[in-house]
Amino acid sequence: MAQTDINDSYKMSFHKGLQVPPPRNSVLRNTTTNRNVQYRRNEFLISWICNYSFLRNGFEMFRLERQKQQAISGDSDLRTSLIEH
Repeated sequence: MAQTDINDSYKMSFHKGLQVPPPRNSVLRNTTTNRNVQYRRNEFLISWICNYSFLRNGFEMFRLERQKQQAISGDSDLRTSLIEH
């Protein structure tokens, strides 16, 4: 996906407002384009026009599904929070 394909982009971080790198052996996969998303400047840039899977050691931890917004889904023990600016 080219940078010009990003209509609205969102930052994805791993600790309540802190810039913490993702865990080792993890990757954010754009499942629409079947490519990994680059981790730059302490963030992943994602868009509502694509679907994503966050993988750790090859296992899917959660998915982001496009809906002109992101809907998080995962196992029942997945804990999430929303930080609104």
